Amino acid sequence: MKVDYLQKEAAKPYVEPKPDRYERVPDEIFVLLGDGNMERVSSMKKLIQSLGAHESELQDYAKKEKTSPSDAAELAAFIDYFRTLN
Repeated sequence: MKVDYLQKEAAKPYVEPKPDRYERVPDEIFVLLGDGNMERVSSMKKLIQSLGAHESELQDYAKKEKTSPSDAAELAAFIDYFRTLN
């Protein structure tokens, strides 16, 4: 989980000025591959290619379950499915 600090914005006509604040940045999810390398998950297609084996089964699963690369719970279920294939 990442958070950015944003300084207050200058007042503009007809707009409330925003005070100093913290805003959450979207999560970055990484996967530890079998060769010991970590890879950032940016898309399901790239993740399936980096896993290497069982590409067609993984593509079918991701499409059927509508797996999102930004949802950690869905990715965990996807990786669990991948482990059952091996």
